[in-house]
Amino acid sequence: MKKLTYFRIGVLVIVGLISLIGGFAYLNSHVFKSKASENELNISIWGQKNIDPRSLKIGQKVIVNFLLKPVSTTTKISAFSVKLSKTGDNFSISSISTPRVYGTTIFEPSYFTRIGGTGTAAQYVIKKTTSQLPNTILIPVAITILKKTNLTSSSLSISASESQVVGPVAGYAYNIISSEPVTVNDPSVYASTPVPTTITQPSPTTDIPVDIVSPGPVATLFPTTAIGPDMIRLIMSIRFQGVTEAPVSQFKTINVRVGLAKKGEDPTYKQVSFAASETGIWTGNADFTAAAGTNYIVYVKGPKHLQKKICDALPTEDSTKPGTYHCLNNAITLKQGDNNLNFSGIALLAGDLPDQSNTQQGLIDSTTLTRITTYFGKKDAASLNVADVDMNGRINTQDYVYVLRALSIKYDEE
Repeated sequence: MKKLTYFRIGVLVIVGLISLIGGFAYLNSHVFKSKASENELNISIWGQKNIDPRSLKIGQKVIVNFLLKPVSTTTKISAFSVKLSKTGDNFSISSISTPRVYGTTIFEPSYFTRIGGTGTAAQYVIKKTTSQLPNTILIPVAITILKKTNLTSSSLSISASESQVVGPVAGYAYNIISSEPVTVNDPSVYASTPVPTTITQPSPTTDIPVDIVSPGPVATLFPTTAIGPDMIRLIMSIRFQGVTEAPVSQFKTINVRVGLAKKGEDPTYKQVSFAASETGIWTGNADFTAAAGTNYIVYVKGPKHLQKKICDALPTEDSTKPGTYHCLNNAITLKQGDNNLNFSGIALLAGDLPDQSNTQQGLIDSTTLTRITTYFGKKDAASLNVADVDMNGRINTQDYVYVLRALSIKYDEE
């Protein structure tokens, strides 16, 4: 009887081991993919890839945008853990900002849930259904410029060996095959600084626009498509008077009128969607049919702002006197294709308030001050659209002060 019992126990143990081994084999082949079978993913820089500290200020923050993009255009991302890798001492890492879904206007922080990581590391999950999961994610990282002279070879990247990106199902990890760095140095150093050549760049039909990071941080959120050979694309960053941080949701994306003309000619205008960053810098692209040239003027007008005539690719003004930049005898040189114009060093003055039908007069006068007071305390969308100058969801005396300051500045822009 005992021998029979031992025999039965032995059979059960063997069956159990076979089941356990089979279970592990199933998990390994269906859930936990091997390194060889993982899908591939590239980490690239979206925007300026070489930052020159000499053109910035010590202590100035700049946004570097990293793009997580699977090689396959049909796969999704449900979670990721990233670890930053830094070399040199020309800058410090300030923070990792809330990620964005590339190619959309999704700004809501609730889309991404941070589950861990501090300092140079961050872990996020995306609590959405599979159909809502993104294919490409943009991660903004704020850095602070520490040096303008005695520069050393410095760079920032996401460490491929210390980071992980998860696909649409548990256990599906991407194989990070390349991670592109951004260099922070004198441009003369770039030529001698080797850059990985294994980066898989986006195809020409979904090329990524370049952001200019000086003097204000930039985070463009709109995808671009290839343009024709006789086209000029303006990739712009702008700043509005009184706005120093992310606006309320109503103003996350706004329409801006952009004009382009050669000196002495009438401008051609386009209505362009601009997206806001967490630091209150808006970015957008405008395409024009035009030839390359050296004597271009750009006109920019916000939804409740005076038009600004700009004749410098990187205009600046006294930060204590916003709105005092004036176009003198300079002109902007533009080439066919992409042209990076960072206008965030100057403020677009508020004051040309629209009426309820969204019509503007093109000027600011004393009646504007009287009019803005009639909106004090109102919070409905229509009122905010007219008189919320600093775009913080409130209409109060601060908005009045901004318009008053704008009125005090001699304004004769065309």
